[in-house]
Amino acid sequence: FLVGAFLLIPFHRRHKGVSFLSSLCLIVLAVVGASKGRHQERGEELYEEGKYEEAITELRQEIDTWYLRLKYNYHEAPSLFQIAQCQSQLGRFEEARETYREVEEKFRGFQKDRAQMAGATVETKLVEIEDLNKKLAEASDDSGRAQVHFDLALAYRELTCDQKAIETLEAIQKLDAPECFKESARKFADKLR
Repeated sequence: FLVGAFLLIPFHRRHKGVSFLSSLCLIVLAVVGASKGRHQERGEELYEEGKYEEAITELRQEIDTWYLRLKYNYHEAPSLFQIAQCQSQLGRFEEARETYREVEEKFRGFQKDRAQMAGATVETKLVEIEDLNKKLAEASDDSGRAQVHFDLALAYRELTCDQKAIETLEAIQKLDAPECFKESARKFADKLR
């Protein structure tokens, strides 16, 4: 901004209109540059605090801000990826899968590869969760149910859905299962909190 303003000094006396418009453009660009990434940072903070809906809103603002559409927005891919993780934390796995696909379609290189791996994990783990729920219904005793609940918690954890993992681990406490299962479940749930 300062370099641009310095370069416009010769125009100041001869072309006041050009000087004014150029200065105005430089000021707008400086303000835009200073505010870029602010919503993404706030979204990441909210994610860490466990406020996933608010994080999604903040990250969407980073993506949808009008001035970022004027040129390449290098915050878009990480923001979309973080939105998908928020959706997973909320148990909205189909939405997360769609958001990962959006990243795959829009970007290339590292961001595309990262989204492909995360999307594949969602696909795999959803199938695994479906199978584990069937096993849970077929389990003949509480010890078997406890083992399936533990496997379910691990699958939810890999989907970055900590709340579902914690709920599944807490279900083990209600079963007539060996104390070692209950203790492991308590410790794992404490780590996730």
